[in-house]
Amino acid sequence: MAGSREGGLKAAKTNKERHGADFYARIGKKGGSQVPKNPRGFASNVVGKDGMTGLERAKAAGRKGGQISRRGTGGKTRKDKGVTRGPRTKVEEKPVRKFSLWPFGRNTK
Repeated sequence: MAGSREGGLKAAKTNKERHGADFYARIGKKGGSQVPKNPRGFASNVVGKDGMTGLERAKAAGRKGGQISRRGTGGKTRKDKGVTRGPRTKVEEKPVRKFSLWPFGRNTK
């Protein structure tokens, strides 16, 4: 009977018996009264201690999250994106290790 009309009527009857005849009116009132009069968080238009409104704070948080994103470039390279940089400088080659610092047996010659 779960998910059917009969099951719903039976559940409604049980709820009214256990919690009173005005059960659904009380939970409906609670649901409607939970909306805060003054929006908080990112919905707030009040300037906070940091000098930003909620929208500006959300932008800053998204910017920070995007900068440290671990997602790839979708196969595009810097060249494909049109990003250029100055002339390359010569990089010193690092000496090749004859042993590995990995303690579990990889490349331990």
